[in-house]
Amino acid sequence: MSPSGERGTSAFSRFVQQSLDDAQRSAIRVFPRGVEFRGEATSKNFLLPQAKRYCAFCLAEDGGRLDWRFRLIWGFRHVQRCDRHGIWLDITGSSTAINLRRALHDKPMAAPVKVKDATPAY
Repeated sequence: MSPSGERGTSAFSRFVQQSLDDAQRSAIRVFPRGVEFRGEATSKNFLLPQAKRYCAFCLAEDGGRLDWRFRLIWGFRHVQRCDRHGIWLDITGSSTAINLRRALHDKPMAAPVKVKDATPAY
């Protein structure tokens, strides 16, 4: 990694208040033909770098719109339910937004839909 890249990554880790190792473990690297997560190459269909799904309960717990955080687990294609609340993940409708504030913009948050069976152990 170049010196400027190291400075950028360490600045990011300070901003998110995580160690550099923790920030790198939770980062998705996006390339023209795929993504990399924790050193493993995968397709963009398996791990979506865009904010396409969300849990309304998780966002409500985050607080106001400026405090919303995208959970990495929501980006995995096979994850359809919130692992904490057991509800179906709602779809933002955006195909390119990289954060929830842009993805939802001025749309109202969808009403959570409960699921009757147990949430899978992701």
